[in-house]
Amino acid sequence: MDDNVKNFVYAGFGGMISRTATAPLERLKVLYQNKSNIKVSYYTYFPKLIKREGYLSLFNGNGVNCLRVIPESAIRYSIFDYSKKYLEEYSMNKNLNYFIAGSISGIVASNVVYPLETMRTKLTAQSNNNLYNGYVDCIKKSYYKNDIYDISLNK
Repeated sequence: MDDNVKNFVYAGFGGMISRTATAPLERLKVLYQNKSNIKVSYYTYFPKLIKREGYLSLFNGNGVNCLRVIPESAIRYSIFDYSKKYLEEYSMNKNLNYFIAGSISGIVASNVVYPLETMRTKLTAQSNNNLYNGYVDCIKKSYYKNDIYDISLNK
């Protein structure tokens, strides 16, 4: 197997495992950011959330988060590699080349996967699955509510 393909697969699986391991903390973070009625610590709120919504609620939005990791890693890696090789032709400082290539790859990857990030946040922030019944439902409702801008620009 080609080294680039191996790196892509390993990065994708590693990203999915790390996202799933940290999903409960990510869910709590998003709830704290979007709900103003939470006045207690993580330690106190965590058991209340489990009792109210169940253990699986800690992983709301994790599927989209895992799906987002794969294209983001592929885009970052390929654009970084291309930019690095392109910038080497100008024989600038190697550290500066890496900085510029990393910046370009991060900007492009973040812009491409932003709609998935928006969906992940919407699915993670809801309580008791009261608004969206999954990824497709989130896309449909967001599109019908505010056209494509709600998914891509989050106005």
